[in-house]
Amino acid sequence: MINLNTKKSIYMVAIKGAGVSGLAQILKGLGHNVSGSDIADKFFTDKILKKAKIQVKAPFSVKNISQNIDLAISSSAYLKSDNIEIKDLKKRKIPIFGYANALGSIFNQYFGIAIAGTHGKSTVSAMIAYILEQAGLEPFALIGAELLNWKSNARIPKKPQVNKLKSYFVIEADEYKEQFLNYKPNIIVLTDIDFDHTDYYKSKIDYKKAFKKFAKNLKPKGLIIKNNKLINKNYELQLIGEHNQRNANLAYLTCKKLGIKDKIIKKALAKFKGTRRRLEKVGKSKNAIIIDDYAHHPIEVKASLSALKKEYPNKELIVLFHPHTFSRTKEFLKEFAKSLEIADKIYLLNIYSSAREKHSNITSDDIIKNIKKEAINLKTILYAIKFFKKNLSSKQVLVTMGAGDVCNVAYSLVNYKN
Repeated sequence: MINLNTKKSIYMVAIKGAGVSGLAQILKGLGHNVSGSDIADKFFTDKILKKAKIQVKAPFSVKNISQNIDLAISSSAYLKSDNIEIKDLKKRKIPIFGYANALGSIFNQYFGIAIAGTHGKSTVSAMIAYILEQAGLEPFALIGAELLNWKSNARIPKKPQVNKLKSYFVIEADEYKEQFLNYKPNIIVLTDIDFDHTDYYKSKIDYKKAFKKFAKNLKPKGLIIKNNKLINKNYELQLIGEHNQRNANLAYLTCKKLGIKDKIIKKALAKFKGTRRRLEKVGKSKNAIIIDDYAHHPIEVKASLSALKKEYPNKELIVLFHPHTFSRTKEFLKEFAKSLEIADKIYLLNIYSSAREKHSNITSDDIIKNIKKEAINLKTILYAIKFFKKNLSSKQVLVTMGAGDVCNVAYSLVNYKN
């Protein structure tokens, strides 16, 4: 762990990422001098980082790094890569730490609330953080998506408590490569656990073992809050879908444990606008409703499409699905096909490969072969934009879906400015 209790000059590699950008804001809020770099592509965090007055340089270059850097923090995607900036930092013998290690160094000093699980982490962590704020408890928060009420993915208390252990810190705890083992929370909020990240975990047993290890990281007298799927309450929400009722139930149970009154919790949940890219209504194109969603696991695809079917029963539901990573696509070919069949019309894009994967012989056409109705591979984002500009009507709902950059189709169709 890093000592971040004294002011430092910190350089952040891949600063535009959902997690790293949030950490950058928190570090700056704690008094550190923060700057960073990333690729030139547009991210939802560009606007957030600009508002926070954090300098971002692009693309990656050794010229970006100033001479008076005390330490560097990198996203896990670049930490052990041949990135030119990482190479230069090593050459200059500047200490480089991973994102989760750095976050843990701060988070573990506070009353930590970590949200873990395969699905719903961003929404549940955002709900809890928002309720705490509305209750006047001034939490720190680092969410894996932009919270629409805040127009940010992070929060710094306006009046930090002197006693850190009495100050709440809410984070989304990612299980990929067991990164959440860097965190020692007071409360673990556990959403559903379904096998994922098949490029790292070799089996369902290995995947579940990681969560058991994480449970052992609880501080003394810590507790785990799990969801009861047999919900007796119907929460008043702006969010659609049964899965969001379960998300709200987890947030409610957590905040009740913290002593927050029912009235405050329910009022905050009703005001909660959601997070970006989670069944987000982007706008309209040719009077067709355009939705963008982050679902990238077959269970999430099923939940989101089911919610949209229920919300728009008289509309034709069109899905443009962007499979995320070769390994996940290969593992869940049949499951993706079955979930996508909920939609009336099905379109796909070529698989979005992550920085951590090499090329594979698995393609989106392998999903299509398993779909028991017509499905078409539009292949590229540019072609998909062109196609839907000509082929939408007021009787339709189009949802762009996936963890990659398929959102650019939705934004382009409605001339959306992030």
